[in-house]
Amino acid sequence: MDEFPHPLFFEARELSKREKGKIRLYFQKRRDSGGGDCDEIQKIGDNTYRICFKVKEDQERVLQKSSHTICLPNEELHLTVSSSSSLQASDQPSTSHGQTFTQANTKELEKIFQIETFLLFYLRDCPQALKFLQKQLDAIHCSLTLNFDTEEAVVKGDVVKESGGAFGTAAEKWEHQVDKIFINLTETYTCHHVFEPKLVKKVQQDLSNVADDIKVYSQAGYVVVVGETVVVKEKVSGLEKGLTTTMELPIKEKHLKLIEEEFRREMQADSPEVKITTRTNMVILEGSDEKVKSGAAKLDELVKKIKVKRVQLSPCLTAFMKTTNALSKYEARFQQTFRSPVSLEVDVDLRLSSLSSVSLEEAEAALLRDIIVISVQLQGETTVPPELRGILNKARDEVNSLGLQVEVSFIPGVNGTTVQLVGYSQEVSKLKEFLHDYQLNQATTEEILKLPDPELVECFDEMLNRLGVNITRVTLRTSHVPYPCVILSGNRGQVKDIYKTLQPVLANLTVDSLVLNGPGALRYFQGVGKVSKDLVETSHKVIIREQQGVPNVNAQQQGSSSITHKTSLRPSLNRRSRSFVGSPAVSQINLRIRLCRLEDEQVDVFVAPIVKNQLNSNNISKSLLRKGGSTLQSQFEATAANHVLLPGEVLQVPAPPSLGCSKIFFIECLPWDGVGGQSVQALSKGLEKCLDLCVQQGFSSVAIPIIGHGVVLKYSLTEAIKVLTEKITGFGSAATSGSLSSINIVIHPDYSDAEKTYHEVHKNLCSSMNHTGQVIFRSLTSDLDEVIMALGGNVQLHLVFGDITNETTDVVVNTTDFTNFHNAPVIPPVQQSPPLTTDLKLTNISSGSQQSTFKFIGLGKNTVDDAMKNLKSLYETVCSTQTISKEDMEVLTQEDLKAFKQLVESEGLFIKEDQSGGLTVTGLKDGVNQLIMMIQACLQGSLRIEVRVREEEDLYNRVMWCILDQRGNWQRLPKIANYNLEKRDIAAGIEDAQGVTWQVNLQNMQATATGQTTKLKRLQNLTATVFGEGTYFAVNASYSAQSTYSKPGADGSQLMFVARVLTGVYAQGQSGMKVPPSRNAQQPNERYDSVVDNLSNPSMYVVFHDDQAYPDYLITFK
Repeated sequence: MDEFPHPLFFEARELSKREKGKIRLYFQKRRDSGGGDCDEIQKIGDNTYRICFKVKEDQERVLQKSSHTICLPNEELHLTVSSSSSLQASDQPSTSHGQTFTQANTKELEKIFQIETFLLFYLRDCPQALKFLQKQLDAIHCSLTLNFDTEEAVVKGDVVKESGGAFGTAAEKWEHQVDKIFINLTETYTCHHVFEPKLVKKVQQDLSNVADDIKVYSQAGYVVVVGETVVVKEKVSGLEKGLTTTMELPIKEKHLKLIEEEFRREMQADSPEVKITTRTNMVILEGSDEKVKSGAAKLDELVKKIKVKRVQLSPCLTAFMKTTNALSKYEARFQQTFRSPVSLEVDVDLRLSSLSSVSLEEAEAALLRDIIVISVQLQGETTVPPELRGILNKARDEVNSLGLQVEVSFIPGVNGTTVQLVGYSQEVSKLKEFLHDYQLNQATTEEILKLPDPELVECFDEMLNRLGVNITRVTLRTSHVPYPCVILSGNRGQVKDIYKTLQPVLANLTVDSLVLNGPGALRYFQGVGKVSKDLVETSHKVIIREQQGVPNVNAQQQGSSSITHKTSLRPSLNRRSRSFVGSPAVSQINLRIRLCRLEDEQVDVFVAPIVKNQLNSNNISKSLLRKGGSTLQSQFEATAANHVLLPGEVLQVPAPPSLGCSKIFFIECLPWDGVGGQSVQALSKGLEKCLDLCVQQGFSSVAIPIIGHGVVLKYSLTEAIKVLTEKITGFGSAATSGSLSSINIVIHPDYSDAEKTYHEVHKNLCSSMNHTGQVIFRSLTSDLDEVIMALGGNVQLHLVFGDITNETTDVVVNTTDFTNFHNAPVIPPVQQSPPLTTDLKLTNISSGSQQSTFKFIGLGKNTVDDAMKNLKSLYETVCSTQTISKEDMEVLTQEDLKAFKQLVESEGLFIKEDQSGGLTVTGLKDGVNQLIMMIQACLQGSLRIEVRVREEEDLYNRVMWCILDQRGNWQRLPKIANYNLEKRDIAAGIEDAQGVTWQVNLQNMQATATGQTTKLKRLQNLTATVFGEGTYFAVNASYSAQSTYSKPGADGSQLMFVARVLTGVYAQGQSGMKVPPSRNAQQPNERYDSVVDNLSNPSMYVVFHDDQAYPDYLITFK
């Protein structure tokens, strides 16, 4: 059996599945349609649909309201329902269905009409109505049969056969007449279904026993009233008016508050008899059914008229409104003030609702005027002073004593702390005025006074003491950043007073420099002359500072002396780069120029640019993103979401593990807008902030690329490098580097101008000096350069990466085993290079420039001039100048020259060569006198040495001391040993030609060394056959030039041959040899070519054949 046996039909356009569902839901709601449980809607024709109900009573309640209005998403759908499967046209009865059957060869016609059951009952029970219908049918010769089982009315009639034997026209006319009668029937009578229990009861009581023209048929849960249409409507309407209906209408509480007043006003005007009761989320209407339905429609219409306006507020304002009673307070206020109430809701934004748009605008204006947020920047404060925090909290508590009126927050930021006041405008204004008063009269502040000279940064307190200026209650701090200045900190009023006091003092300070032309000035005034300098400072009330600059190599060479007449050097080469490692330095930062990609560096912090807060706005950030991946992207977005960066501000982002750093500092940059424009200022500010953050957060290393030189920011290369190097130099000069010990300047190696960039950066950094002339950084190195380290005094160690043959030094040192000498990698290039002169005796022995500079700072030009004259006079009284002749310098030994240089350097003397080749020594009296005394001592020692050498030479030609070697050969002893044995000066022993020291027993003519004893022999009256009876040739011309061998003539002239000698393979010469010894005992005729006096270092060759020597020149000399 079908679960839903009671169908209804309606016509409609093509319906979608979703629309069918909406219509079914409507018929399931009893309060909307009268229906109940029903099946899915089915399409049974082109525009015909069927819906089946489970309970017949539900079907009949739906039929009672023939026209239904259903709200779809885009339209309202009006449906007319029927229990018939074929809806009739408007001129046919909706409750009937007729068929015409024409029987062949007969004149009788039949038509069947589907009649509603209760109308059939009415025709049966109301004779007048049936009689009237039969009368109409009789007029057209028809009979009527009512079939209550099939709910049909069967009409039969006869027609006259037309001429021609056809019934067509007559049958149509008959059918039209019958249809007209039944249409009139359905229009005259109606079946009214009543489902409302109260009305059902009322109908049963009042209409059951009325006249025959109205019949009431009771069914389970409802009744049907049948009669003439006008009479039924009149009777039922009268009953409905006397019947009270109650309707519960659900409504949101916030909507009810907005429309309740207006709804009651309109209902009072239109339906005063309807009783209105409200409960939570519910409106109850009690009255006649018509009025109640009208009221429900009016309520729905008012809800639809509600207007909503969203107002964007800052998060702090929305939070304040949520945590206070502001919403209820202003709703009550608007209820009293405005014609239409306004409701307030807060989620992300503030949402205002009302029936009146004017009320919405006025409510928005009132809220924005009454509830405000104000931020006050604390000037010069990085943290909130405890006293200010306590005072503000106390004032806030007093204002909030009767309820939360204002909230106070302290927000730390990059440029200091901000006090945020949120609440009602009157209370916020009070705290704001209090805060401004505190800043004007009680808050600590800072003022900056520019100093006329950088030197004052280090001696400002001393300068104030000299001038007798006493500063109390205000803290003074000097700094080189952003320029030489003094920073006044303290109470604002007191700071202003001190500022006014110091400003004219600094304006009248005079700074001048005194250059003393002479060496040793700095040494003197830093040593014994310091007391005198201090007296000048005290008496004239000035500050005197020595200016110690980095030595200028060119100036040093010009101001130094070189005692030589031959100076041949290799051509100098330009090095690609150079870095200085010196001490002391202003800071301990090591600078390094790196040719690499920023993302490949291994440091604590990366610095990179961004534009408009976008990570992929430039190539540098893109390269970091490629390596950092999605982790860096998410970290950046999470951090950037809470910040709105202004140009020059820094966004700190944690770095992902794939990058070799802990943090990345992103600088918000602007494209190039000209020299001195906002873009340069923003980049400078950002770089400075990054370096300061490194110090504040304890980082030790940072890598910074060249920012700005690219297609996005469009800086010129020079300008981009200038901004970076100036900021790094300024940071180093401030001497506040803290934990930061390494700054890497990164140059991308793939850039077309990488080499140019490298040289430009290197040049800018190398030329950076601070105000005292010291190097700013501990070191400056790069991937291509050499390193220069100061080892003490004027000695520097250069570590060079390159070809040693390009060096311009006096000596090149190389190792070799002399077996493959010419194939060594360094020897051939060195041999091909122009030779260095090897007879330099003394080079660059001056201690430096003759000029010393002193800076004077005092009040007024006359005061400074007098102090400078006084100091110059003091120096001139302690200076001295002496001359050393060329002859005196020539007698100095290497040891003497070394001592000479050390004394010049230690005493700060200046040496200059005069026209005669002598030296002029200038310096402090004590140093000059020490140098002259040393020269005199050297001259005396040189004379004694010269006499000893001559005595040794003379004795060597007359007496020969020999020692017996292990092979039984007598070896002649050297000149010194020869002399000491002859003079019996043997306490310290003697040294043979091999360097072995022997202890001598002259009495036994024995010598002992390392446990070995040998014999000594003395020969006198030597002839020329000591090494054999051949022809002797000396290696050194000085030997042959002795008067022993070249006897002077009457005029004092001497003769000497220069000969070419075939020495060949030589052996040790012996007295009495007539021919060289045999080379092989087995072949006694194979002899050496010549003999010598000393195998290891021959100074004399002896040949035994005349054809072994060829006289080349005869030299005559004196």
